[in-house]
Amino acid sequence: MEKAKKLRVLVAKPGLDGHDFGVRMVALAFHHAGFRVIYTGCRRTPEQIVGAAVQEDVDLIGLSILSNMYRYSLPRVLELLRESKAEDIPVICGGIIPPEDIPKLKDMGIKEIFDPDAKLKDVVDWVKNNVSPCRDEIVPANGNGRLHAQAVCHHLEWDDESIREVVSRFGGNNHSLLNIVWSPE
Repeated sequence: MEKAKKLRVLVAKPGLDGHDFGVRMVALAFHHAGFRVIYTGCRRTPEQIVGAAVQEDVDLIGLSILSNMYRYSLPRVLELLRESKAEDIPVICGGIIPPEDIPKLKDMGIKEIFDPDAKLKDVVDWVKNNVSPCRDEIVPANGNGRLHAQAVCHHLEWDDESIREVVSRFGGNNHSLLNIVWSPE
């Protein structure tokens, strides 16, 4: 029997906003749903996000924005995906976006926008129903000086138990966070 391919999802927080509890909860929900999750952390530029998405060959980009940076970040991510010939990677967003701007963003190419009251199950179900894995194999990226998992977890102020859980999944702390692919046993 052929093993089902898992979705590869890149989760990121563009702009200067450092409020990342929600995006970490979404990443954890994706992980528990069986998706392979690449979390790039906070304060990423659209260039960093698209570069990581292309390098990691993801099936979906999920962005979290709690400021008006969405007006710059979302169109720029879509533009960079087109320039990278990766416009087939769907982009979803969660955060505080005025209702009157949502149709404009969807017309630009954002596939779905979730408000802060969205239930994690609804986000996961939307992804399961609207995104298909399209990659046959995973090609890991090389580290090139990125933060290691343990350092990133400390930076996120995770407790020691959470850090041990993340680090134990990858056989040590010598993995770049962008190389980390969460996959349930």
